[in-house]
Amino acid sequence: LISGIFEVVYRLTGVNISNLHILNITLEPASDGKGATLKIPITAEVKVNLPVLGEIVDLALNLVLQYSVSVETDEETKVSKVVVEECRSDQQSTKLTMLGRRIGLLTEVVDFAINLVNEVLSLV
Repeated sequence: LISGIFEVVYRLTGVNISNLHILNITLEPASDGKGATLKIPITAEVKVNLPVLGEIVDLALNLVLQYSVSVETDEETKVSKVVVEECRSDQQSTKLTMLGRRIGLLTEVVDFAINLVNEVLSLV
């Protein structure tokens, strides 16, 4: 299923996502004591191909998805279910790294953009 999604993304945008790895998943109690935070660290390689220029960007992506979850019990049926309340990425842990260098001037522009994105994410 996921590889099919990545194939569609590649065909539509030229963005190829590969070597996707889910690392150690953790579940921590929420600060309010009424739920938990599920953290899913992910690493992947992202390559961008343009029709005329070919592969222009080769990046390593690291991020942590965070889900706030709780358990709710239906009053009538007494059936419990897990409820996902919020899904976000941990901005402090999101990082892009340039892997391959393709075109001189474009590399400088991409380096600038990556540094800017990493800087902005560290401030959020």
